[in-house]
Amino acid sequence: MPLAAVFWGDGVGLDSSSEPLALATRTLDQIQVWEPHRPYLDNCVRPRLGIWREGAPVGPENLLLSYQSIRLFPAVPADTEIVMENFAAQGGFRVSAVRTREGDVRNVRIRSLLGGDCRVANPWPGQRMAATTSDGREVARTAAPHAHLIFTTQPGGQYELRLL
Repeated sequence: MPLAAVFWGDGVGLDSSSEPLALATRTLDQIQVWEPHRPYLDNCVRPRLGIWREGAPVGPENLLLSYQSIRLFPAVPADTEIVMENFAAQGGFRVSAVRTREGDVRNVRIRSLLGGDCRVANPWPGQRMAATTSDGREVARTAAPHAHLIFTTQPGGQYELRLL
């Protein structure tokens, strides 16, 4: 595969430190990819770096990334309402959420199939959030507005993320 030597798979993404993320973005800007392989850039590489290109198709990686942490709507077109229902995330999670035309994220629900730790990037930049069980019991909250939320889940547990 010609792209294997250039792109790093799961090694670099939106949760990476600034240096490798900047290097990946510069590489993407400079690379000249053979025409039959160019859709790979819009379908996989740009979404993993949080880049939306006008006219690109919207695929699963535009809506949900989970190889570093669960990240909602990393690279989606502006002014578009998006409903994501039961998307599979690494670690045995199913994720549902809505992104409004105004860019608000709502109705974030996570179902844990296996139990274990769930790590979610904050979908509300600059605001604090919490995770609650389906019966409303809070299980975790962020300490800072830009922090990831990490909480332990039970097999079959259902959780909702909300603003504080």
